[in-house]
Amino acid sequence: LIVARVDGDRLRRLIPLHNESQAGITFADAPALAAAVEGSHGRGLSILRGNQVLASWQPFAYQSPDFQKWGMIVKIDASEAYAPIASLRQLQWILEGVLVVLGIVIAQLVARRFCAPIQAMAGVAKQLAQGNLAARVEVQSADEVGELAESLNQMADELSLSHAQLESRI
Repeated sequence: LIVARVDGDRLRRLIPLHNESQAGITFADAPALAAAVEGSHGRGLSILRGNQVLASWQPFAYQSPDFQKWGMIVKIDASEAYAPIASLRQLQWILEGVLVVLGIVIAQLVARRFCAPIQAMAGVAKQLAQGNLAARVEVQSADEVGELAESLNQMADELSLSHAQLESRI
């Protein structure tokens, strides 16, 4: 909280800082405070001695000749005010990265789970085509993929039976 008054072409604080010069603050160094002493009020981003601040300002509402052209400002450095947002943004990027990697890993596992039985059936079909009529696929599920595996095994059984019958005729 800063309370100041107009002193010529400068602003003087009610309670000066220990390192503040006797000359006071120029209007350009504290535009929000200058607006407050001139009678306006508001809030938003402002500059105070070269630092960006979030501020709320208004004229000092005390009706006395000694307190004319006084204003007050409540401020916080913008970097301090936005620090939690910056740390949340960093946490968000980390979480997004972790979720993307986790999503890729899960997608790979799911793809392997669905592709492995089909790849096994393709291998058995190749073996059957090369003449290995004893090749069979292990049925691991009762879904459509499992039904396909059972059908492939039945086809292999029928091929073996046909081949055996053909050989016995010859």
